[in-house]
Amino acid sequence: MSSTQQRRPEETAGGLPENVTAAQIPFHLPYPTAQVTPTGETASMTPPVTEASRVDINTTPATENVDTAPPAGMTIGGALEVAGERKADKPLAESDARAIQSAEAKATGVPGGLKGGPAAKAQSVIDKSQNVTVGEVLTDATAALARDKIVTPEDASAVQSAEARHIPGGGIASGGVASTMLEAADVNVDAGLVSADQSRAGA
Repeated sequence: MSSTQQRRPEETAGGLPENVTAAQIPFHLPYPTAQVTPTGETASMTPPVTEASRVDINTTPATENVDTAPPAGMTIGGALEVAGERKADKPLAESDARAIQSAEAKATGVPGGLKGGPAAKAQSVIDKSQNVTVGEVLTDATAALARDKIVTPEDASAVQSAEARHIPGGGIASGGVASTMLEAADVNVDAGLVSADQSRAGA
């Protein structure tokens, strides 16, 4: 080492002042941020940022564990779609609309219905006296529901009551929404997925 490149007397070869050890430094960076060159200039020693080391916070996947698996058994959304297929060409009536609204409320927990959901579509048809079929209203009913659940006897009973109130004599239409909900509830009971007297609170 030339006389012009001699270390400062207060520094050791490791860059620490004399009588100071590494153990006395409170923390260590993985890389030194800078060093003093023999000419007295400060040179950065921070590793360069490369494209491989960049992290895009907008594309980094979330780590939250979200359960997206559909419910097991016959769901309310599925029952609505089956009813839509069975009554594909039947003009939507008041009784159909009320049954759809009751079923959607049971599935989502939203009594007033969802914007753009089957219940809202059915109500719009009734309000405007449009010639729209049950099948058209219930197409892709499952996808239109923000939340779905398996059909319980209590759910089916509520839908049955809603439909029957708007049919002379208090019956329900064969193959309609209420009838399909009752069938779905029976399937779930037989499969042991729900109890015969399961209430909404226990669903």
